[in-house]
Amino acid sequence: MWRLLRGRGVAGYKFRRQVHICGWVVDFACLSHCLVIEVDGGVHDEPAQASQDAARDCWLAQNGWQVLRFGSDQVVGQVSTVVSAIAKALSAAEPATMRERQTRLMAERNSPRP
Repeated sequence: MWRLLRGRGVAGYKFRRQVHICGWVVDFACLSHCLVIEVDGGVHDEPAQASQDAARDCWLAQNGWQVLRFGSDQVVGQVSTVVSAIAKALSAAEPATMRERQTRLMAERNSPRP
């Protein structure tokens, strides 16, 4: 996935990998559009992990982040579909202003996570 995202590889948007957000580490994030990309292996199908993922996704959404999750099999076998979904999410999202990003960072520092 990183090979697809790095160097502004998806529609010219900059992504970072292994981004820390309020004590969590997300796989990839486009900070300018507050988009998180998660690539999930089989462990994420287990009930306990799925519950933790849902709680984290809910917290991120409440704090202005959009989360896209893809299975590792999708990333390997359906690359064009994955890239298309990411590009669509980016084009639909409005860029966050510097003030909005700062506000989200402050919320992340002061907001208790589940």
